Amino acid sequence: MKRNAALSVKAIKALAPGQSITGEGLTVERLKSGDVKFKVATQINRQRVSRAIGFESEGFTLEDARSVLASLRSRAREATLQLPTARKTGLTLAELSEIYLQRLEVGDGKGVEMKRSHFALHLLPHLGALPAASIDEHAFGAYRKKRLSEKVLRRERLTTDATVNRELSTLRHALNKGVKWKLIPPHALDAKPTKEADGTRDALNAIQTAKLLEAARLDPDPDIHTFVMVAVNTSARLSEVLRIRVADIDFDRLRIAIHQAKAGAREQPMPPILVEHLEERIKRRGLKRTDWLFPSKLKRDGTPKAKEGRRMSITSVWPRVIKAAGLTEDEIGHKLVRHSLRHTAVTAFVKTGADLQVVQKMSGHKTLSMVMRYTHTKDSEIDLAMEKMQALMSAASAKKPQAEEAAAAAPAAAATAPESTAG
Repeated sequence: MKRNAALSVKAIKALAPGQSITGEGLTVERLKSGDVKFKVATQINRQRVSRAIGFESEGFTLEDARSVLASLRSRAREATLQLPTARKTGLTLAELSEIYLQRLEVGDGKGVEMKRSHFALHLLPHLGALPAASIDEHAFGAYRKKRLSEKVLRRERLTTDATVNRELSTLRHALNKGVKWKLIPPHALDAKPTKEADGTRDALNAIQTAKLLEAARLDPDPDIHTFVMVAVNTSARLSEVLRIRVADIDFDRLRIAIHQAKAGAREQPMPPILVEHLEERIKRRGLKRTDWLFPSKLKRDGTPKAKEGRRMSITSVWPRVIKAAGLTEDEIGHKLVRHSLRHTAVTAFVKTGADLQVVQKMSGHKTLSMVMRYTHTKDSEIDLAMEKMQALMSAASAKKPQAEEAAAAAPAAAATAPESTAG
């Protein structure tokens, strides 16, 4: 359903699920999940262009959408110029990225929206005008340096190596596809991913986790204790936890349906202690199956303060809880953020000795290498593994001579056995 209003940040915030606004060559739609999708919907050079370009949950904003549209129109104008043959330098990264993303969409490629976001927000503003075949490790090195000096949208921290590595992965994939499709000459980007921060660096130990849970339980905020319980017992991300509905929880199978996640929808396992906590919370608050697990606060007229009807953040209460728990940066040597609870849970999964592929499925990591960041093999563990291997090999070696002796004894036994008499 379309809403009659001028395109603005205020108008977008006022959209109810299922409503959209079209204007300035853009369509902005509020999805049922509460997320906001931005689309280009206009004519450029007499050709109809209609495509999704980003989501609010990925940090995409109205200004970003306007910038992408302006870039498309600018490149369309440039394409109409008749440049001398000597100045043709092949596809720019901007041109290649458009073909790349279109083909991924047609072929049902994975992570298309995330890749589109990488290009629109970061790669194209820095590298879009360069010929795709000219992008080498030096160009990407300058890009990396610039990105690591930038602040993350709506957060008080700088871009991390992990984020830039994801963008490098997208760039490499696009360039490799460009070569495969014969759009650009053979090209290899020799830029290496940088070492990412240790995933266990800010993980809490058992005592610290207990302190945080107790401080959250005693806090007057009605949601923070449940939020911490879910996060440390499942490894779900902040946005994943706050998007849980009661209907998503399967108490019989000990699973929570996570519909929106970086690596795609998944079923999140949960331990019995969390089941008990959630059952008690739902009963105490009188929540129905269709309700959010973390419903929005209500206005005086009884309507939700948040348009989506759910809580969107725990930012205001978090500093108070970690201070009460004695887990401030001065006390534990590093800053404890909401995402630290995910690191805590994944680290705990790994310490159980579970197979890393099982951990990957529980945590929802896209690749096994991301889970490997949480593992730390000690020499003592290697020595123990070698002892176990030696024991297995020794047992196998002992069985072989016994089998050979038995085989050799069989003919002799047959020769000395009395002949059977036919009845």
